[in-house]
Amino acid sequence: MTRLKRFPMYKFYIRIVFTAVLFFSAEIHLFSAEFTLKYATMAPQGSLWHKYSEIIKREIMSQSKGRIEVKTYYGGIAGDEKTMAKKLKAGLIDIAAFSGMGLGDVLPSARIFELPMFFSNYDEVDRVVEGLYNQYEQDFKKEGVVLAAWGEGGFVYLMSKHKMNVFMDMKGLKIWAPTGDLIVKTMFQKYGFVPVFLGFESVLTQLQTDGISAVYAPPMAAIGLQWYNEVSYIYDIKLTCSTGATLINQHKFNQLPDDLKKVVIDVMKKYSRELVLSLRKENDRALEVFKKKGIQMIKFPDSDLIEMKKFAVEVQDELSGKLYTKDLLNKARKFRDAR
Repeated sequence: MTRLKRFPMYKFYIRIVFTAVLFFSAEIHLFSAEFTLKYATMAPQGSLWHKYSEIIKREIMSQSKGRIEVKTYYGGIAGDEKTMAKKLKAGLIDIAAFSGMGLGDVLPSARIFELPMFFSNYDEVDRVVEGLYNQYEQDFKKEGVVLAAWGEGGFVYLMSKHKMNVFMDMKGLKIWAPTGDLIVKTMFQKYGFVPVFLGFESVLTQLQTDGISAVYAPPMAAIGLQWYNEVSYIYDIKLTCSTGATLINQHKFNQLPDDLKKVVIDVMKKYSRELVLSLRKENDRALEVFKKKGIQMIKFPDSDLIEMKKFAVEVQDELSGKLYTKDLLNKARKFRDAR
């Protein structure tokens, strides 16, 4: 009897809950986002970049109290970086995360951060980013985009199938190279490498079939791309530092009220920096994975490293006037060497 008496009350509660759901659904629809930002990245789903992009998306939507909706496009859905750069400038996408080479399609001088053997440690990288940040904000603005946050992929190491004990052993090395990268082309010519121009998707197969005998990448990336399964040696030489940044279409950004502009930039900067620090730790861990797998770390004689550094400085100087001004190069060196 008690159950029969209580049953109508359950129906009553269900009606209340159902009505509330309908009400709040209507409210959400009624008060939908004022602005939609389309955010594109080459980062594959499941990667660390994907994880932080999702955090950025959620935080922007949360801190804007739903006034901004962020739609994300991962894994090259919006095209390769050249296509993304064109779409960003045309306003077909609103936010895009780029690697250093992608940044160079928007602003060639941004490649200064990826010059050969320019940095020895992360403190130097941080000093140059901080010292040149305001200038790059203005330079990107002239290209119709907003510099939202700086990024980084970590230091890049040379890896090979066959052992090289000294710098001279590198002469004639068949090594993967991305098409159209002036820095890589100039550097490889100086070092006597034989570049084999390939897309990322072809590198693993060429390693497996001896089409190439060497690659270069941050350790974490080499693991993710499975390249590390095909090499036996890694060299204790920081060839370059893989850089990146997130850009926003200037016209779209100008449509946002000041409080929402601040939300977007603050969130981007905070979590992009957290991503950089996470990537640095992951790259250190990746080197340990290399070691456990039996991939040998080779150290060249100091005299060879001095010679390689001399060639690297020549490359840096030769590219001034092509990618960046001599003045910008000198500024970067000054910030790097400050103590």
